[in-house]
Amino acid sequence: MLSQKCAQIISYLCQQANGEEFVRVEELAKKYNVSERTIRYDIDKIDYFLKKNSFHELLREKGLGIRLDESPENIRKIKQTMLESNLQNYVMTKQERVVFIVMMLFDAEGFIKYDEIADKFFVSRKTAIEDVRSLKDDIGEDSLQSTKYGIMLHVDEPKRRRVVIDYALSVFTPLELWEITQDIFSNISIVIERKWRKMMDGKFVDTCGKVLRETENKNKKLLTDDYYYLVVILTALSLSRAAQGFTAGGAEYSGEDAFLNEFFDGVQASLKMEISANERAFIESEVKRILQPDGSEGIEIKADLIAEQFIIRISDLTDEKYYMDQTLRQSLRQHFERALKTTVKARAVTGTFDEYVKKNKELFGEVRRLLDEINAFDAVVDKESEAVLVMLHFLAASERKLSKFNDKYRVLVVCLNGIGTAKMISAIMQRHFPEVEIIDTASLHRVDELVEKEQPDFILSTVPVNSRNITVIEVHSMLSGNDIEKIRSFIKAHPQKSSRGQQNVFERLIDAIGETCDIRDIIALESKLKNILNLEKPQRERKLRDMLTPQTIQVGALAADWEEAVRVSAQPLLELGLIEQSYVDAMVDNIIEMGPYVVIAPGIAMPHALPENGVNQSCIGLAVLQKEVEFGNAANDPVKLIFSMGSRDGKEHMNALAELINVISDKALVRGIENAHTKEEVMELLHEFWQE
Repeated sequence: MLSQKCAQIISYLCQQANGEEFVRVEELAKKYNVSERTIRYDIDKIDYFLKKNSFHELLREKGLGIRLDESPENIRKIKQTMLESNLQNYVMTKQERVVFIVMMLFDAEGFIKYDEIADKFFVSRKTAIEDVRSLKDDIGEDSLQSTKYGIMLHVDEPKRRRVVIDYALSVFTPLELWEITQDIFSNISIVIERKWRKMMDGKFVDTCGKVLRETENKNKKLLTDDYYYLVVILTALSLSRAAQGFTAGGAEYSGEDAFLNEFFDGVQASLKMEISANERAFIESEVKRILQPDGSEGIEIKADLIAEQFIIRISDLTDEKYYMDQTLRQSLRQHFERALKTTVKARAVTGTFDEYVKKNKELFGEVRRLLDEINAFDAVVDKESEAVLVMLHFLAASERKLSKFNDKYRVLVVCLNGIGTAKMISAIMQRHFPEVEIIDTASLHRVDELVEKEQPDFILSTVPVNSRNITVIEVHSMLSGNDIEKIRSFIKAHPQKSSRGQQNVFERLIDAIGETCDIRDIIALESKLKNILNLEKPQRERKLRDMLTPQTIQVGALAADWEEAVRVSAQPLLELGLIEQSYVDAMVDNIIEMGPYVVIAPGIAMPHALPENGVNQSCIGLAVLQKEVEFGNAANDPVKLIFSMGSRDGKEHMNALAELINVISDKALVRGIENAHTKEEVMELLHEFWQE
């Protein structure tokens, strides 16, 4: 029988076969956490499966390992054969059986007999009843009507859909559910994948994907992968059920989400099929339920503060000034915001990046410890994977410093394992190919948009990409030696013709004028050209030294508790008209709702809220408390210094944060401020620091 593990090994070998990579037995044993002897038994079973289906047995090379010895066409056929294999050839886990039962119940209008379930899975009737019992415990006895002969889903249509969606998302990500419909097989559970394909109408999936991408581009809106693929899957499922006569009723559709409303209208026009108000309400509510659970309103601020804690801690550990890297800051904020918002299963990445964990044990260990200290990611199933992804952000930031070339190949990276993985691939690329500029990292659904916008010289992708005019080089998520050689061969065969960036526009203008005209006064010409080329000079951004002034600093401030301390620290900003009372209230509410994440370093809190809560001008207030207060942050309490921040926009906020983190990362400076007796002493310390 072909077990789940055997199917996963075949799937992995199919991926490696694209680059004709050999895989060692010990690598597979480590990947699947079993002994090498077990892997050898599995290899024998795989050989039997391949031979039985008229494929070659695995190719073995002493010292190298094993690999599939098949053409790309046959690799595709192997995947298809696995997907279409009969249930009697596949050993299902209990989780797979339960999810499959849910899918059977979803399709069934009446009772399903226990004997039918037992026969389907080739298990005993007792095992089938035990599987149903665990399902009943999960979804509730009221929802699952049972007799001594069988079971039936006793729910309305919206609840029926929610049950099957939740169970599907317990095994797959939204992206993987979409992949299954597109013949990009995950091979996580081949029988469930086959069932899912039968449930979904490919025509609806394709149309929804196309219209959502068009709506995204038209509105210049950047959707996350989870949002994009979840909306596609939910809408396609709703259309499929509606076409069968099963409609979602009861919910009222507000129509307040203009973006989704435009998408629904576009799908209607393309399919000439109505999406009712009830169906729209169901899709909208499910997206919010899955991606934005209760209590997510203050997540943007929480993600911001968590990112700063990581930047401070890792900067201190490595002596690298990560707090000056705005690209890192932005990518971490986006990563944590997504991790905090979504309840969707994330892809596990441990194992894939073992090499980098080994080489960066200290960094990985510190990230892992801080994840436990912050304790904000209980919903993340695998904290080891989360630690790996956060570590990759910092490794990518370090690698970005290596490339200083002007003449570069413009490359787009397409990756399905998330932004951390894509950025790490980018960093590895820049280490091996400093002549390459990674212009962007994209998910699969944004490839066409970015190709048209950026016109890359070639695309580097971990998945199949169809691009008419741009060369696509398929690589593994961990760039192998063969991957590096493929890229090197392409670059050698396609040398850069131009020398872009060797001179700036202004220098080229001067040269062109000098070659064709007599210049009487070169200095005057330069001055006039500069004025012409800079007609709209950007307004100078406010810096920390502009905002942190004697008027916004308090020394010896009195506060009985953390809430009073926050309000006291913001009082000068309020009196100067830089913020509104609503902003102060929002800062306090955020801490009450989201927890003491504002305490970003020992003894230092940095409360802030969103610009729309009432910021009139970007500002920072500092309160040096006479007596320390507790915020409830075990790692960093008690707090002596409170920096209250208000920013008009994201860019000013990021720049002010970078400068402020630079200040509080200097331990001697922080001690000096804590011990200062007057605001003049604080200003003197800051001026000395800024002049260094």
